[in-house]
Amino acid sequence: MTNSATSELLTQSGTSELDIPFELKSLSLAVNYQKWVYRTISPYIGNRIIEIGAGIGNMSRWLQAAERLIFTETEPYLLEILKSNVEKWNPNPESKVHGQNIDIRRLDVLNDDLSIYQSENLDTVISFNVLEHIEDDLHVLKKLRELLSGGQHSGTKRIITFVPGHNWAYGTMDKSFGHFRRYSATSLRRMCRHVAPEARITVRYMNLVGLLGWYFSGKILRRKSIGVGSIAIFEKLCPFLSPIDDFLHKKLKLPFGQSLLAVMEWD
Repeated sequence: MTNSATSELLTQSGTSELDIPFELKSLSLAVNYQKWVYRTISPYIGNRIIEIGAGIGNMSRWLQAAERLIFTETEPYLLEILKSNVEKWNPNPESKVHGQNIDIRRLDVLNDDLSIYQSENLDTVISFNVLEHIEDDLHVLKKLRELLSGGQHSGTKRIITFVPGHNWAYGTMDKSFGHFRRYSATSLRRMCRHVAPEARITVRYMNLVGLLGWYFSGKILRRKSIGVGSIAIFEKLCPFLSPIDDFLHKKLKLPFGQSLLAVMEWD
């Protein structure tokens, strides 16, 4: 979406571009990072997907290989931007999904009834940097588990969630972004096991360089946001850093990283 189109939508909704969470604005500039995250989660993704907290669609567009997509967001003004962005997606010849197979809906995952989605026979729930914004994160994961368990789909179900790692790295930027917490691999795995005792659980860190930058900016310099210049530098380095980082975390099981991926799978 162009800046002018974004500004027009925000004006119509009575908000300004400053109201867009910085996390969403910064991620929109980081296409190489988006690709890296998608590569990391792609082995686990099913065909009928609901994304919780899709924001303005930064990660949503990478999910077009699915046959059914439901994107949800709490904030009405973000929903308008999300709808406009989805409408501007370039047709992907490898995509299974078409306009009629995409729904965009307002959803407060903590308080709303999710049973209305059970008829969709969803097999995958995805959230990117959402749980840390919700005070009762365990309750939300239980609701998502019930949503998938209540459908008629007989194959593998999975909940894929992406959250910030290491509570000791919690600083001024986390507070500014509205994070209640960051996570450890142990705490996240324990929560997943509580929600789905029979599930196959995968938890891994990623993005060591991002953790170092986040800690320096939020704990030492006590900044409230990351500079656009820093994002641009990381974006250029990402194609070179990501394979090294994948080796460190997938092969050597390095227990440090800016983000944690957790996947619960069950049949």
